[in-house]
Amino acid sequence: ACVILFILATVVHVQEGEMDNGLLNDGVQSSIVGYPSSSANVSEYCLGVLKSYGLSVTDPQPQKRKRQHFYVEHVMKCGGSALCYAFVSLGGCSRYYRDIKRNCRIDTYREVFRKAAGGLEWDSANITSSAVKRGMVMVPNLCGVVFNEPGWMHRHENNFGAMERYRNLSAPFWDAYTTVLVVRDPWDRYYSHVRMLKLFQEQDDSDMSDVENLVNNQGPFDDDEMRIASTNFLTQHLVPEFRHDPSNCTQETIRRAVRAVNRFDHVFNFFGDSHVESEYIMQSLFGVWIDDFKTRRVTHRRPPSLSPGQRRVFEEKNQCDLQIISHVNKMLHRRSRCLNHVFPFNHRQRHSRYCGVFAGNSFDMRC
Repeated sequence: ACVILFILATVVHVQEGEMDNGLLNDGVQSSIVGYPSSSANVSEYCLGVLKSYGLSVTDPQPQKRKRQHFYVEHVMKCGGSALCYAFVSLGGCSRYYRDIKRNCRIDTYREVFRKAAGGLEWDSANITSSAVKRGMVMVPNLCGVVFNEPGWMHRHENNFGAMERYRNLSAPFWDAYTTVLVVRDPWDRYYSHVRMLKLFQEQDDSDMSDVENLVNNQGPFDDDEMRIASTNFLTQHLVPEFRHDPSNCTQETIRRAVRAVNRFDHVFNFFGDSHVESEYIMQSLFGVWIDDFKTRRVTHRRPPSLSPGQRRVFEEKNQCDLQIISHVNKMLHRRSRCLNHVFPFNHRQRHSRYCGVFAGNSFDMRC
């Protein structure tokens, strides 16, 4: 279960239409060999994407990258439990304790990390790579990775920080970590979210079959917590102040949310329309074959189907989230086509024999 091998990827600021060429590498080539194609057949966009990952269609031996610490943001009910389980199962981190029940969140070590980082919170917009390094040294159980689960609700409280890092996308935070965002389609996420809350509060979840009430926040789903969870929940965690009126999805809100998504180094949607592309990109770059992760490490109860009328109501409440997911899916489709020039989809190898592009800088000692 080497799912978090991707955690030791690159410092890549790949934005659609923009490439950051200020990448760190130590000039040492990996032993992994790809399947090159002629650069004449590759678009400028794909050449940029491949370059950002240290790849070339003419020289498929990738450049290894310097180690950096990692920030993984899995908005509530997007797959964080499985990511955490896989992380603590890795050979290099299995000796460290991480709280699986809390999805590996930094909660337990927050104060120690803050003191070591000079009083800066781990998600502070002003935190620097040197401050992060000091925090990681003091908290070896983190194994170099901060897990954040924004939207985690407990006793009707929802803590997702000051979000200053989203107000300033040039803040030091974005260069202090390699950043990873995991998203999920809004209806699947909401259904899983509400069912989890029912079970967490030791309530009967038999009324989850009442789709009409679930969609319209009626009956047992008529409270502020459920309305927050059912309306543009992802966008609430990308655009500061949007929670004050999450039903007011404007073009400006969407623009800001997309800019925030693009600021992450890696974005995945493991359970949506781009799940194949997410799996392929992760496997191609990091040697992680995630079929086992999805089928054996986590169980997702499929949400009930929506009638056309119910779908219209729910989609109307989630216009911003749907736009973000559409953007992520298109981005993943484009990047997977780029990687196909070097690591053809048909030549994928299972991770037991293949440790990915960045082998040697992996938590898994086998690599």
